[in-house]
Amino acid sequence: MKLQYMLSKNPDKPILIKRHIRKSKRIISSITVITLFLTLTYLISACEKKGEERYKDPPWLGGSILETLESDSTGATYEIYNRLLEKAGYVESIQKGLYTVFVANDEAYQEFFDENGIGSVEDVSDETATNYITLNILESPRARHQIIYAYHFGVWQGEGSELGALTYRIPTRSQSKPIKETVRYFEPLKGMEVNLNIDKDDGSWDKYQKFVPLFSTEFFRDYAGATDGSDYTYFFPETEWTGLQWYNANIFRKEVRCSNGYIYYLDKAVPYIPSIEEFFIANEDKYGVFYDAMQRFVEYQAAGFDDDFNRVFNKSYRGITDISPEYGPTFDYVDTKTDVWSILAPRNEVLQQYLDENILTYYPTLDSVPEVTLIYLLETHIFRNFLLPSKMLALPVFDAFGDQVLIDPYEGILEKKVLSNSAFFGIDYVMEPLAFQAVTRPLFFNSEFSTFLWLMFESGLIPSISKADIRATIIAPTNENLEAYGIRYDDLNNELQWRQADGVWIPMTNNEITDFVQGHIIYKDERDYTGEGYQKLESGDHIYYKNNVVVAGGNTEAGDVSNIIDAEDSEFNGILYHIDNVVKPPEHDAAIMISKDPDLSEFFALLDSAGLLKFTIDPITLENIPEITFLAGAKQVTGFIPNNSAVIAAAAAGQIPVDQAELQDFLKYHFLIEQAVFDDAAFSGSSVTARFEGFDLVNNPIYSPLLIQNAVGDLKVTDHSLQTVSVPHSTANSLVKLGTCHHIGQVLIY
Repeated sequence: MKLQYMLSKNPDKPILIKRHIRKSKRIISSITVITLFLTLTYLISACEKKGEERYKDPPWLGGSILETLESDSTGATYEIYNRLLEKAGYVESIQKGLYTVFVANDEAYQEFFDENGIGSVEDVSDETATNYITLNILESPRARHQIIYAYHFGVWQGEGSELGALTYRIPTRSQSKPIKETVRYFEPLKGMEVNLNIDKDDGSWDKYQKFVPLFSTEFFRDYAGATDGSDYTYFFPETEWTGLQWYNANIFRKEVRCSNGYIYYLDKAVPYIPSIEEFFIANEDKYGVFYDAMQRFVEYQAAGFDDDFNRVFNKSYRGITDISPEYGPTFDYVDTKTDVWSILAPRNEVLQQYLDENILTYYPTLDSVPEVTLIYLLETHIFRNFLLPSKMLALPVFDAFGDQVLIDPYEGILEKKVLSNSAFFGIDYVMEPLAFQAVTRPLFFNSEFSTFLWLMFESGLIPSISKADIRATIIAPTNENLEAYGIRYDDLNNELQWRQADGVWIPMTNNEITDFVQGHIIYKDERDYTGEGYQKLESGDHIYYKNNVVVAGGNTEAGDVSNIIDAEDSEFNGILYHIDNVVKPPEHDAAIMISKDPDLSEFFALLDSAGLLKFTIDPITLENIPEITFLAGAKQVTGFIPNNSAVIAAAAAGQIPVDQAELQDFLKYHFLIEQAVFDDAAFSGSSVTARFEGFDLVNNPIYSPLLIQNAVGDLKVTDHSLQTVSVPHSTANSLVKLGTCHHIGQVLIY
């Protein structure tokens, strides 16, 4: 037993064992020694055979990928595949590396050659062979689960996981073909032929590689599509659905294990898969009008040199969806495997007819059309998700502006294709943006309003005012009106600018743009301005109107008005009024208005002495600008401001507190903080002032009320002391930011 143990631990060292035996057993007879020697020889031989068997490849593993193809038991041959491997220079890599390959046999490749006018594999260039081969090679061996699911967030995804089978776009070793393009509209390179770097490859990670969609039952389940394969056969009607498809091919033998990877057998040869950019370039005879409109937003950036020292450029789109990247709509490493665009492009004749009848009747050429108009027209046809026919029929589809669109995948569709980074639908109609039908329509089709259109676009308010259930009013100034006021669109820098007090033009901020636009629109209201009244704008400011004349706070300050020239009823959701001047937002809030009125100086002095004012220096004019601190958070403002005579009389009567806290309460009682009240009979009742009293039982703040009695031209307030104060119509309704101020002849007493 001891001897056998030593041999089993040392099968490759018989001499050492023999020496051990001789030293320990010198009295053994020669016969015994011979017997032992024969026994040792047998045992060593047996152990060596066991060692050989231990390190042989398991019988289920088979040979390498190429050996497995060569000995295919089905009788299929792979000579064309092998020749393509040679042309692509991949034989040695496939022999020595660890890969997953998708392979079509000679019959499938010959059918592919016949369909594409290729006589034999000798007619295929090395570059084209590389495109065919690398499109079907994945790094590392991958079983079925590992091609359907991905390893992300530290775990393999699976059914019910965070991503599930949604990572269906598989990065391969393929790269996009080189493309030459003549620059059409980008001024620095206009007319030049440039080499495009479609992949934008910076040598980093696999987002720059060509992606191939792997369609599976699991993917359609997790994407809420049709698991019966109808969504797949919609795009690939010539391929039988079996539940696992490599692009256009059925995988009929799955995860065949080899010593250096896996083979997946295909019933079709997979063609080169273009990106949407490549597809448009190759199909301008059908969709060139749409693509040409997109080229007006293209920019090029130098990206180094190719192997032949030709300068290469990256191409991108500004202002519209950038469809140029091979990796798709999302740059994130994970999302590149889940996200594609869907593009519905009208055929040339249909789109040209639409342009002729709807846009070019207002503009002499497409070059003169405001970019916003083209942006809306183009973006309505571009979606950032994979539109499946089953989902288009069952679920709402929303365009880039959040408007619901109706798409019948079986009507008006000329062709449909899955590309490497998008789903493409050639359509026989134009998807007109909802904004072209709504109250905003005149802005898109009248060059005189292009600056205001840019303001609307940059504010992001067009989608919200284009809904069918919103009856809205837009008061639109012309480009000339806006530039005179101090706002313009700078085509050179593609930005909206405003003119400072020193005459210098600077970019408008997003908040400035939004505030200005909201000062020209009213939601859920279609007022007839032939009458008289006050109206709240979306900005929170107000206008006074009478007989088609509109006056805002800024107009009063400037001493002018805005006349309504014309009106266009969309019959869809509102009216757009053409005016001859800007509806100027007020520069003055309540504090500035009070400070500038000599007859209100006593009340202003009380505000200052009570510590209720804050002052800032205007960096341009160096003017000291006051602000009433307790009005900073007011939703709306109404000030009942006693004139100098009233303040002096109240002081003489001892009605003005000396204690600072009491004085603050006294002053706050003269301001409403939740609504703007005019003498137009629009509101009567109790309203909340800025005077704070405390908290109720559920910790809500309590503010002192004023009672409003309102008739046209006759406004009265009754304070807590039951004193009723009349507001003279002649000194009422001074328009300020977020409301109004009224001059009164008495102080209000709590």
